[in-house]
Amino acid sequence: MRACLLLLLALPAVAAELLNWDSDAEVLAYLERAGSRLVQNGATTPKRTLLSQLRRAQCRLELTAAPALVREPAELYSRARGSVLIVAGVYRCRRCADWHVTVASGFVVARNGVAVTNCHVFQSEEPEGFVAMTRNGEVLAVREVLAASEADDLAVIQLELPPTITLEPLPLARGKEAAPVGARISVISHADSHFYLLTEGVISRYLDWAVGSRVVPRVGITADFAVGSSGAPVLNARGEVVAVVCATHTVFADKTHGKRLPQMTLKLCVPVDRLRALCASATAR
Repeated sequence: MRACLLLLLALPAVAAELLNWDSDAEVLAYLERAGSRLVQNGATTPKRTLLSQLRRAQCRLELTAAPALVREPAELYSRARGSVLIVAGVYRCRRCADWHVTVASGFVVARNGVAVTNCHVFQSEEPEGFVAMTRNGEVLAVREVLAASEADDLAVIQLELPPTITLEPLPLARGKEAAPVGARISVISHADSHFYLLTEGVISRYLDWAVGSRVVPRVGITADFAVGSSGAPVLNARGEVVAVVCATHTVFADKTHGKRLPQMTLKLCVPVDRLRALCASATAR
């Protein structure tokens, strides 16, 4: 009975044919309708349950092997975008009583519906439930947090995946050698609800970054991203995930008239080794 209910609640892949992906407003409205339907029908896991699962430190995954070919950006985007997810928190607006979503990014790491996004995506106040939308237009409930790290700002999540839907995972790189400083990288994200936006740049540095009283490893990149890009994959030229988007840090200059003028914005990401640490028993297939 539960399997039948989930098949009914998950929107079919053919629905994507009705979407105009060039219209961010249309995609957002579709996501709001589909996501609110799942939340109202009780198909999503309550937020308090997901928050309690953020304490899980590790999980076991079988990861895909890395591809061998360096690809041009157009081909890389065409191949990788199907593995990138729109991760959304669904909530009823207190001002207009309509349903809305908070948009973030994520990506698939295992064919059975395991995906990755940022830990902080689940810590915002508004959402009542969480869903993920694929490039094919399926809207799936976030069922469980398998493992998370607040320091690394990573969450490994399990989607409610009906047997009629298949997901293609992105391969995870191994270490800095897969993306040394100066290496070309690409980001596919949903910056400010501009869906499936491709930006390019290079690895600018590896660094230690202070988060409260802790010091954590981070990767600096020059590819642009913004609010809504949280959890997006940073890909090297072979399509391997080398880092996960997590934060920005703006550098200001103080002028004599007292105003703080922005000079540049640092783009900070979590190195892929920290994701592999969450998947302690991961093996390549």
